[in-house]
Amino acid sequence: MNERKRRAFIGASTAGIGRAIAESLSASGVDIIINGRNENKNLAVAESISAQTGNRVEIWTGDVTSSECVIELADSVGEIDILIANTPGPTPNFNDSDRKQALLDAFERNMVSVSLLIEALLPSMERNRFGRIISILSTSAIRPIQGLEASAAARSGLIAALRSQAKQYAPYNITINHVLPGPIETERTKAFINESEASLSASTPIDLNNSNLARSIPARRLGKPSEVAALCTFLSSELAGFITAQQISVDGGLTI
Repeated sequence: MNERKRRAFIGASTAGIGRAIAESLSASGVDIIINGRNENKNLAVAESISAQTGNRVEIWTGDVTSSECVIELADSVGEIDILIANTPGPTPNFNDSDRKQALLDAFERNMVSVSLLIEALLPSMERNRFGRIISILSTSAIRPIQGLEASAAARSGLIAALRSQAKQYAPYNITINHVLPGPIETERTKAFINESEASLSASTPIDLNNSNLARSIPARRLGKPSEVAALCTFLSSELAGFITAQQISVDGGLTI
């Protein structure tokens, strides 16, 4: 992309969708900051991506689901042009006895911490007259999944909470959008399919794209992390400056 060097922070970016986004942004010429809780893993991923793309890759080790940590992050990483607000997936299947705590935890992890981080980074984006904020959510935000009610509530709440900021900061060339992946080929999805369909397959390895989950999708397959990353890279660019306050599903037609 023909634009000046930008700097991006990608949350939870040592594996899965987060890593694919980091690789794609770096390949597009953006300097990136890798994030995860394990410093050795962060360093290994950063070295790998930098070797592939030849671009600058930094790391920030910490928990992006903690309000205290995100305030520290905003103070320590300097100016960020592109924020990919990606947080680890939710804990499923809460029951009546822990419903209140599950809701509180989900809102802290998926709404409060993200909102605080965005609030901390917006002033520098406003000064620079450029900002791209993309929250990585889930189709569960608009199509609830049994067992993930707390996460769905927090994520749909984040969409609502950021609408006013998207309107407020649009005059400063700052956009705020939400990407909602459906079932994507990640280790987490593989584990879910293997666990839920193990009794059907006995000892035979499960073909992900022939699983019940894949067959429930109109495209008849799972998505690839690179497909989510391609959308995020576009939304991070100058070309997407007229797109804001949108929620875009990457789900092969699952939410039609």
